[in-house]
Amino acid sequence: MYHKWLRSFNAVAKKGLFAAAGRSLNIGQSTVTTQVKALNERFKVELFHRKGHQIWLSDTGRALYDITQGIFAQEEEAIELLRGSSEFESGVLRLAGVGPFDLMEIVETFSKRYPRPVLSISVEKHNETLAALRDYSLDVGVFAHEITENDIHCVYYGSHEVVIMVPRDRP
Repeated sequence: MYHKWLRSFNAVAKKGLFAAAGRSLNIGQSTVTTQVKALNERFKVELFHRKGHQIWLSDTGRALYDITQGIFAQEEEAIELLRGSSEFESGVLRLAGVGPFDLMEIVETFSKRYPRPVLSISVEKHNETLAALRDYSLDVGVFAHEITENDIHCVYYGSHEVVIMVPRDRP
């Protein structure tokens, strides 16, 4: 309840008009007016001074606006963090593989599509990679074969022909 009221107050203080605040919040002017009035009445304060169609912040309103600016700036920052993380625009993706060849191919493909996240890459032993997946210190593990344990989700990525070479004169 208070969040909505404070949000309406902040929008009015920022825009200078109840109608403009309503448009910025995508709600009606009457809703904004009702919510700011509810703040005034609930706390027995006057947040705006009015003269005709002009409004300006009272001393209490200015102090509250300073606070709500911080609140809604943090809220927007949190939303941007979540939006960026869900779209691979930020954050760290931790990968480990049991061999560098497949791991580097995956990293190259991912980096072309999502250039912004920081990639943390390591080559680990099979059991260490599994343990890191299970304790969430690793996001993705790249293995030479499918893991058939119930708590691990596997996606087949591809296969490469393996060629072993030795000198002809070696037994």
